[in-house]
Amino acid sequence: NKLHAHMIHHLLTAFLLLKVLAIFAQAIDKHFIKVNGVSVTWNFLFHLLRALRAIMFFLVVVLIGTGWSLLKPALDQRERKTLLFVLPLQLLANIALVVADELPQGSSAFMHWRDLFILVDILCCMLVAFPIVA
Repeated sequence: NKLHAHMIHHLLTAFLLLKVLAIFAQAIDKHFIKVNGVSVTWNFLFHLLRALRAIMFFLVVVLIGTGWSLLKPALDQRERKTLLFVLPLQLLANIALVVADELPQGSSAFMHWRDLFILVDILCCMLVAFPIVA
């Protein structure tokens, strides 16, 4: 009996690695803030890894939802087009989240970026859910 891993298992391993790296970068960022009072490089790395993790999570959920991992080894043309449209939208949502995290919470710019994140995130979820339900 050989160990058998589907491609989705490798994607989930990459997701877990991104999660660990993001937590590590956040811990180092907090350490530098505590010691020096400011930390730009680690803050950027944390946000980058968090955005990549969110995109990876969304991709894994979409692929599992379409049955790619167990039922079929490849996606059909409609599912590919949906992914190619939704992934850049998810990237935009994560950029909006990063920008909103860096702004003061009471500002109107914060509200604008937060609302953009919520809108795009809900749009992505609907674009993925409707083909699966239909």
